[in-house]
Amino acid sequence: MSVFFVRFERTARYLFSIVAALVLFGMLASQMGWIRQQAAYDAFGWYTVIQHDKVQVVRQVDNEAACRSREEAPRVLCRQGKALNSMLVAGR
Repeated sequence: MSVFFVRFERTARYLFSIVAALVLFGMLASQMGWIRQQAAYDAFGWYTVIQHDKVQVVRQVDNEAACRSREEAPRVLCRQGKALNSMLVAGR
């Protein structure tokens, strides 16, 4: 093999090992809770919250009237974004 290919292979091997280490660190950090995604809701927007077994499905609607028309207690609830954000902060 030429010197170019040997250097190219070595550089590629180092680069991919660094990328693999970063991905592994990201996965471990996510599993340990160091990194997480948290939803943020528009404080003045309206959302329907659909309750399933242990999961909530949250969808944004145009206004309060549209939200209230879809509300079916206790399974489908209508909440303002301000209340959802305070629930997220309280759940920490």
